[in-house]
Amino acid sequence: MTRGKPKIGVNDGWFTKGLTPWNKGKKIRTNTGRTHFKKGNVPWTTGRKLPKEMVENMSGEKSSNWKGDNVKDRGLHTWCRKKFGVPFGAIHTCEKCKKEVKKIDLANKTGIYNRERKNWFFLCRLCHVRYDRKRKAAYDAGNDPEPLNNNQE
Repeated sequence: MTRGKPKIGVNDGWFTKGLTPWNKGKKIRTNTGRTHFKKGNVPWTTGRKLPKEMVENMSGEKSSNWKGDNVKDRGLHTWCRKKFGVPFGAIHTCEKCKKEVKKIDLANKTGIYNRERKNWFFLCRLCHVRYDRKRKAAYDAGNDPEPLNNNQE
């Protein structure tokens, strides 16, 4: 193989005229291996259910992934929605304006992010945005943001 600028029209051994490629006539399957599922294959786990004791040991405080109070905001919101009983798709009532809405947000009242129901309430999107703006403005002004009372605007 020559170094430097290649000469035009000179074959340096990479491809020789007249030789057939190694893969000519072979069928090559891509995406083979453990993750490859053929059409029509049914996983072996289909129809099987875990025992109730195992499910209980894998969820909640018994789970190996339980973070306790070190949980991030998204995980805490998800946990609170699940534990405080907010089913998706139902009609909900905003705790501030008492309007019935399909989608409802979980908002933090006190700024203390923990798993206690008294620190959380459910607001419609409009009330949630207004509430967060008001709290942010109070915080930026150097005041301690007050928790929302239902009769405040």
